[in-house]
Amino acid sequence: QTNLFNNTGRDSFAIDQIGGDVNGYIYNDWTYSRHAQQARNNGWHFHTYIWDQTGSNSWETQRMLNYFLPRLQQPRGAIVALDYEAGASWNVEANTDAILTGMRQIKNAGYAPMLYSYRPYLQAHVDVNRVLAEFPNSIWVAGYQSGLSVWPNFGYFPSMNGVAIWQYSDYGGQQDLNVDLTGITQNGYTNHSTGAYNAPKVQQPKPTQPAQNRSNQADTYT
Repeated sequence: QTNLFNNTGRDSFAIDQIGGDVNGYIYNDWTYSRHAQQARNNGWHFHTYIWDQTGSNSWETQRMLNYFLPRLQQPRGAIVALDYEAGASWNVEANTDAILTGMRQIKNAGYAPMLYSYRPYLQAHVDVNRVLAEFPNSIWVAGYQSGLSVWPNFGYFPSMNGVAIWQYSDYGGQQDLNVDLTGITQNGYTNHSTGAYNAPKVQQPKPTQPAQNRSNQADTYT
């Protein structure tokens, strides 16, 4: 996917893949710079995610971030999310150690760390409570609703603690759609944003709750 789309007509942020690490092999996503420029042209807040298939290997997680953090095309304080949905080991605590090692490195570099995955994978492979104890409301969770509406239907919300962003649709494979539940996508783009950002505590959305007038925009996975 070479272009970002303003699906709702009110989109305000994009979270794009810079590349990733698959069991020690680091790769770049060639669309990253293009999407960063498109987001700037649209006046959107641009953020980054990294495919994190390092399993329980904390050293490899650090090596991956040493490579990607200097290559970010976003302001300090903006989101850097670890996309952890493949390659986990059988050792939940070791997986969690590697994730926390990465999130601390992101925070120390001056960015807002997040953990992306889908609920069953997190529940099976990660001690989410440990992550949230150190990084409250830092979860970006995927859970797709049915149909092709560009607006989130909270009846499909994958309820779990600490969710700041919900990825609610891939819009028929065209582009993933997300809703910001806490205002975290403003981080890095306000005078008061810092890499140590803690999103405010929020109640889980109710099925009838609207999207809080925040627009929904993210990248297309590759």
